[in-house]
Amino acid sequence: MSSSLVLFDFDGVIFDSSDVKTQSFVDVYREEATPEQLKEIELYHRENFGINRIYKFQHYEKEIFKREYTEERIIHLCDKFAHIVSQRILTKSIFPRTKEFLEKLKADQLNLVIVSGAPEKEIREILDANGLTSYFEEIYDGMKSKIEHIQTILYKYKTVPSQMIFLGDGTTDYNAATHYDIPFVAVNAAFPPQKNEAMRVESIAELKSRYSEFLKHFENLGSKANSQ
Repeated sequence: MSSSLVLFDFDGVIFDSSDVKTQSFVDVYREEATPEQLKEIELYHRENFGINRIYKFQHYEKEIFKREYTEERIIHLCDKFAHIVSQRILTKSIFPRTKEFLEKLKADQLNLVIVSGAPEKEIREILDANGLTSYFEEIYDGMKSKIEHIQTILYKYKTVPSQMIFLGDGTTDYNAATHYDIPFVAVNAAFPPQKNEAMRVESIAELKSRYSEFLKHFENLGSKANSQ
């Protein structure tokens, strides 16, 4: 029998970043950018959740500020961004009912994997602080695309798309899931409903309340869902 997996984006799904990273991207450039450029920075980030910050800074430098950049420049911007974020996330938390939802998934012997654009170190620090690290098999961060990560996961866990489901809040998550025909659950998503979504919920707490419906998206757990 194939392994059954739940793939999670992190920011906006598990972790309540609540515009922390949006404002942090803006603040990296606040001293040098015009108001119009700051709006462009914010808009690009909001439209590209889940993309590695390296690529975002490359875009900002080339497309918004119209200048060449070096690897050292991008590293500097990433370090500055990480410092700003680290000061702000101390006041943020995991979304309510997340731990209870993870416990139900583990009780049903589902493998849980994070596929995020954020750095693994940053994710682990937040999971450790909230006692959630042990629920997840692995963390795949932004050093590769989510499509590449899913290809690795399919091979490593010897599974198939029908035995997986992706929980995300951004179009990057949706596009990665649909690339492999993996059922997609939109959680607190800012983009309009898509025809191929399996479910759309406001939060993990709502998803927990609709748990039987959620389980039906796994072939080998369908009977269990019907009995709950």
